[in-house]
Amino acid sequence: MIALLGGCRIDFDPLATTDDGTGCTPWSEPALLAEFAGSSSDYAPALDRNGLMLYFTREQVPGTGGRVYSATRPDRTAPFGPATPVPELDVGMFMADVSLTEDDLEMFVVADTNGSVCVWRTTRPTPTSPWATVTVEPATCPDAGGPAISSDGLTLYFQVREDPIHGTLHVATRASRSDPFDRGVPLEPFAGGALKGFPEISTSGLVLYFEAQHGETVDTWQSVRRDPAGPFGPATLLFTHAGDPALSLDGTEMFLAEPTGTDSYGQLYRATRDCP
Repeated sequence: MIALLGGCRIDFDPLATTDDGTGCTPWSEPALLAEFAGSSSDYAPALDRNGLMLYFTREQVPGTGGRVYSATRPDRTAPFGPATPVPELDVGMFMADVSLTEDDLEMFVVADTNGSVCVWRTTRPTPTSPWATVTVEPATCPDAGGPAISSDGLTLYFQVREDPIHGTLHVATRASRSDPFDRGVPLEPFAGGALKGFPEISTSGLVLYFEAQHGETVDTWQSVRRDPAGPFGPATLLFTHAGDPALSLDGTEMFLAEPTGTDSYGQLYRATRDCP
């Protein structure tokens, strides 16, 4: 069962925006997304900019390789409708872990091509246009995963794998959205210790969420910083027995995947909070 750690948040006062949690109510207990519950393995959630489309990875038979699906809902309180594969990403190779820029015009996704696991990129001219053909970000090869793109599209957080799923958190930058990312560096102060993965960065750039593996347990942690260019503070535990965090742009919804082991996932969950 997923558990919420109610007393483990960091508060730096003051902070510029509310997606760091300042002034927000505590997170609710994560609730199962019953509309997706079934025999498939669902994980790696990501919301679009208005919170009405959810992307996630689905393995019809766990361990056989995933495809990226999407589902929509009429409003933020309604359940999602049926999930269908994203056609532009249904290209015959394993794909997972979508991350979108704030304008919904650029997507980053992980793809496995003959054992080389890299972050790939696709773009579109408008939020309702089809996605273009995916192209690889070569600096992330051959063992990257779990991309999280900053709201301005210039900073990419990801993991370099040290086991089938987890590893060390890295950060890479680029000068403009038409440039490739640099090789990246380990993200301090998170080097060493427990294996980590699947980062998520808040819209303000002030809060980093990520998954960490301790033995057979996978949990979600968070770290806050005062300035988008400054260092992150110590990480604190947010949810137990849940990982793969995905945050809405306004910071009021978080989607999570419940692990069924240290290298597999089961169902999707949603937690909420109210922010001023």
